[in-house]
Amino acid sequence: MKRLPCVLLRHETRRGSHYDWLIGCPSQYRSVAHPGRLWAARCPWPSTHWASAGVWPLLAIAPHRAAYLTHQGPIGGDRGVVRRVDQGWVRPWQWAGDRLVIRVSMGLFDHDVRIDRVAADHWRASLV
Repeated sequence: MKRLPCVLLRHETRRGSHYDWLIGCPSQYRSVAHPGRLWAARCPWPSTHWASAGVWPLLAIAPHRAAYLTHQGPIGGDRGVVRRVDQGWVRPWQWAGDRLVIRVSMGLFDHDVRIDRVAADHWRASLV
């Protein structure tokens, strides 16, 4: 499969902060200019912690617009502010309903990762 864009954003809100990992979805992606909607999950840590953790939880959130691949700053509707902390590409080896196996190549993280649905919107990422 072709490589797909991804970005990790630090999302600051009135209630605190978290990280949003956004990945181009193979079924949506046509080109760099038209990446379609992005698969999105909330992470507890930045990508600099993923390798040492080995396993980390993800909370799937609504697909995001491709504009978030480059957007930094305030989000409309008083939903906080985002700042890009890492970016790069993923190459999907498997992209099925309950499992993603991807090669992640970002500036601060470069590994194969398996992402499995645990329950409903709860997923678990682990190094392969």
